[in-house]
Amino acid sequence: KEKRYRKGACKNCGAMTHKEKDCLERPRSTKKSAWKTGKTFARDEVKQQNFNLSYDASRDRWNGYDANQQLKKIELYNKAEEERRKKALRDREEKYRLKKLKKEEKRAAKKAEKKKAKEEATSEGKENGSDSESSFGDTDSESENENSDADLSGVKEGDDAKLAQKMFTIGTAVKATVRNLRIREDTAKYLRNLDPNSAYYDPKTRSMRANPTPHIPLEESTYAGDNFISNTGEAKELAKAQMFAWEAQAKSGEEVGATHLNANPTEMMLRQKEFKERKEKLKNMKKAEVFAKYGGEEHLKKPDPTILDTESNTYVEYSSDGRVLKGNDTKQRVLSKYEEDVFPGNHTSVWGSYYDVDTQQWGFACCWQTNKKGYCTGEAGKKAKIASMRMKLDANTSERDVNTTDETPGTSANEI
Repeated sequence: KEKRYRKGACKNCGAMTHKEKDCLERPRSTKKSAWKTGKTFARDEVKQQNFNLSYDASRDRWNGYDANQQLKKIELYNKAEEERRKKALRDREEKYRLKKLKKEEKRAAKKAEKKKAKEEATSEGKENGSDSESSFGDTDSESENENSDADLSGVKEGDDAKLAQKMFTIGTAVKATVRNLRIREDTAKYLRNLDPNSAYYDPKTRSMRANPTPHIPLEESTYAGDNFISNTGEAKELAKAQMFAWEAQAKSGEEVGATHLNANPTEMMLRQKEFKERKEKLKNMKKAEVFAKYGGEEHLKKPDPTILDTESNTYVEYSSDGRVLKGNDTKQRVLSKYEEDVFPGNHTSVWGSYYDVDTQQWGFACCWQTNKKGYCTGEAGKKAKIASMRMKLDANTSERDVNTTDETPGTSANEI
């Protein structure tokens, strides 16, 4: 940095690269300017070398940029990530060490309590075999808890394979590393609908949860989104079986891959079925014990639904044709606003089930009667209707023949 004013420099700041009229610093007073005081000189601006560039090249915003600066940033970022990973590993080791230490202290306290209780029972001359059985069950559950917690204290920083195996089962949390890949011959999800407002495609996870082609019926569509695939068929049961396999593996303390759903699905399904039956049996036994001790089983019976549906505090307002105007109607809705299956008088069919073409009137199909207030005559009414129609037909035919003979020249009615 300069310590005295140089001839030809800016009188305001003291830099040699520009004059006073081009200075971008705050204007100083004459007494405080650089050429007057000889102090607080500004640094000279860095000017690039003139390469006689073209019009576009001289206005390039990246002109003079050094790519090594980005390499330094990348190196610094990698170092920070490495330190962050080491810190996370140390924190995880400390967490599980404290957890293991706390469990050991709790186990030791339980053992001391049991030992003290046993000594007191022995001194009083009481023998209790159930204590030994309960202690045996407690030790089993404690051993299961020990196996379910993975200890990372023995994992070294460079041992990536062992670290990955340990991180795969930490308690009951399982990290699946299977990527959502596709066969190269299949159409990519983001190419099924090129509309920018269609279903969102996540490029990081390669997933499209919504249906990209909602305008196509499901029976004709070849792809309806990831959520449709995971929520149809036996996908839910398969997911539950997979979770059961992971939890069983974590609790039993077996190695990774020892019990696998895809490797031996029959065994895993049988295990899940036995587990459900045993769980349901224990639940029923506990329920029966509670009822036997406290009673109250009669309160769990469901009341008559006819009693529940008679009264309600829900306000619903209807229109004259049965539509809901206000409120929420939870009753079963009828398909029509008109009365259905109504048989007036002694009819066996509804009004409007028969149409008389001659009179162009509606009637009953049971007796062919067009009088709505009349009684049903059954098959006799049908026969009478047919007979009357025949009589009308014969009368019309004879009348037509008479009219034809009258119009024929040279003939008379007597000759006919």
